[in-house]
Amino acid sequence: MARDILADLAASLRRANGRDNQTRKFVADLAAVAARLRQATGASAPPGGRNRHHRPRCWNCKKLGHVRAECRAPPRGGADAEGALPAAESSQ
Repeated sequence: MARDILADLAASLRRANGRDNQTRKFVADLAAVAARLRQATGASAPPGGRNRHHRPRCWNCKKLGHVRAECRAPPRGGADAEGALPAAESSQ
């Protein structure tokens, strides 16, 4: 079974090699091969689950969907940068 799937994938790659007008056909073939492979292995959902694109990781602690106050992104050009600028100008 796996040999048939890999043979179909290799045939799709050979057909689409260097031809821009066959990109849609290649993508459709690749999707069909992936569906056959998922069905053959018994996997019904893509890896990571269905909500993996909707729950970004926290920039600080790397937890999924984490929004605690201490982990929120710092403001861009925060008050520290604005406070230092007038002090530098007045010293001139």
